[in-house]
Amino acid sequence: MTTINVNRRQFLSTGLKASAGIALAVSGGVVYKALREDIFSPIDGPAFQPWLDFKHPQPGVIGMVQAAILAANPHNTQPWRFAIQPDQVVVYADLERNLGSFDPFRREMTLGLGCAIENLCLAAHQQGMSADVQYQTGTLAKLPTLRGTLVMATIHFKAHDTLVDPLYDAIGRRHTNRFPYTATPIPAEFQTLLEQEASAHNVRLDLIGQGDQRREFDRLMIDSTQWIINDPEMIHDSHRWFRNRKNEVNEHRDGPFMDGVGLPKSIAAIAKMLPPTDAEKAHELWLSATRDKHLPNAPLVGVISLKDRFDIKTTLIAGRCWQRFHLQATQVGVACQPMNQPIEWSDRLAQLDRPNIAEQRLQALLGTRDWQATFSFRMGYATAPAVPSPRRALRDRLI
Repeated sequence: MTTINVNRRQFLSTGLKASAGIALAVSGGVVYKALREDIFSPIDGPAFQPWLDFKHPQPGVIGMVQAAILAANPHNTQPWRFAIQPDQVVVYADLERNLGSFDPFRREMTLGLGCAIENLCLAAHQQGMSADVQYQTGTLAKLPTLRGTLVMATIHFKAHDTLVDPLYDAIGRRHTNRFPYTATPIPAEFQTLLEQEASAHNVRLDLIGQGDQRREFDRLMIDSTQWIINDPEMIHDSHRWFRNRKNEVNEHRDGPFMDGVGLPKSIAAIAKMLPPTDAEKAHELWLSATRDKHLPNAPLVGVISLKDRFDIKTTLIAGRCWQRFHLQATQVGVACQPMNQPIEWSDRLAQLDRPNIAEQRLQALLGTRDWQATFSFRMGYATAPAVPSPRRALRDRLI
């Protein structure tokens, strides 16, 4: 049996040629590993069934929730639960599915719940129903962080004339794309569309292409990523969601996984057969990807801001906006990736009651103290298509 004396980090960081890796993989025990990890057809199995189910949704509120569970959410934690009746859906935060010190105020969790609400409303319109959303009010600064669930919104439905939104069809094609992007500019008309969408919901959107502001955005992104990987608690709370093996993907049906991190297929295939990288080294690779792959050619980055980023209602609305931005981008072939490290850094400093240099730099970047950044991202034309993320079964998300 052949022994491979290299770990996953060494393989990824040294940039071994795919052909060399494939040659290494053709003998005895490694072939067994390849078959066990199903490296040649990784995007199949129960973890990906919800994406297929969306193509033939059930009628009524069940079909609406089928769309909701495909929404964007932080670290693919899928922090939602749903209580359904024929004329309404109650959306709950599943407080146990959190990122701990990575999201100490459950702000990113709440953004993800807003994304699910947007998908759910689009699906209601598709069925000829109006959707009236009643949001939870209050502040995330006092949000319970213990176990259990918390009502975040109640959505009432009524029969209505056709309200079909073309964004509905993009729900099943919207995926986070972590591959490199080309430098091809994003059309100005599309940028204007997003800015108008944000303004209509009293959300601020800053789109940044080139110049001094972009250079500062990139510096802030790299510095915040470096700070995060120097925080052992944040690294632990992030890494515990990563699924290394195919059996883990289909068992947990959540979290990031190797085929979704933006590696070429051949490299990802070989990496999956090597011993997993530990949390610290994995996050060093994340820093390298941020600096060397995600930022250099991305033609556009953006920041979504609110008057108070800890207000529950407006955070849910901001999540709805992000979902619409990503769906609109999907429609026109533009790729998206959340890159929220500066705000995560700021939240962590606030939790630790330390001088918040991250918040100061965010304010300087935006040129205002009246708005607070809550979400940042990059957009562009990707060099490869994104893959679906694992999703938990609908029945497991119902109350």
